[in-house]
Amino acid sequence: MMCLVMKKSRIITVLSIVIVITLAVSSATAVVVNLIVNPHSTVSAQMIEKNKNSVMMTVNVYGYTDTDALMRAFKDTDVVFFISEDFFERFPLKVKSITENGYQIGIFEEDISNLTRNEVYDRLALRIERMARVTGKNTYMVRLAQSDADEKTVNLISSLGLLPLQWTKEGADDRIRGGDIILADEKSAENLLKKISAEGFEIISVDAI
Repeated sequence: MMCLVMKKSRIITVLSIVIVITLAVSSATAVVVNLIVNPHSTVSAQMIEKNKNSVMMTVNVYGYTDTDALMRAFKDTDVVFFISEDFFERFPLKVKSITENGYQIGIFEEDISNLTRNEVYDRLALRIERMARVTGKNTYMVRLAQSDADEKTVNLISSLGLLPLQWTKEGADDRIRGGDIILADEKSAENLLKKISAEGFEIISVDAI
């Protein structure tokens, strides 16, 4: 499906993305006021805790993250890769490789807590469109930096129809609980996978919820 997002005579084409757009017209300017791409109204530890034996695995990709090492470490495992803007700018083909290897991608976003609703929409819509052009895949998932992950900003992301997906556990320390959304890296991958298996948990994808 080809969909268009229009604002101030700019047309953004998003490949194969399900978008419901409501336009409010003021002073001959089209302003986007709603974007719906998320099949879930929200996702939290409580939602996946309905299956007590399930956890979700995620990684953040920024700076010079070794995505090849991550894909090797999590081979054949459902993992969501959250991609920062700076990493995408420098290594678009590495982002494409992630999707070509069957992994889901999301947006890792920083410094948006002081932006207006329309500014947040514009930034995220543009990032979704650019990643879709490179990868041929779309995403509705957004991970906020901890400094931005206040209730107001999380609710704003949800109100745009996107999925704010933070984490409840980081690394391989401490015990794993059913419903955990785990933030991992290549260093903690081996121990995490062993621990998850030994304790009888299943790694599920967002699509399985």
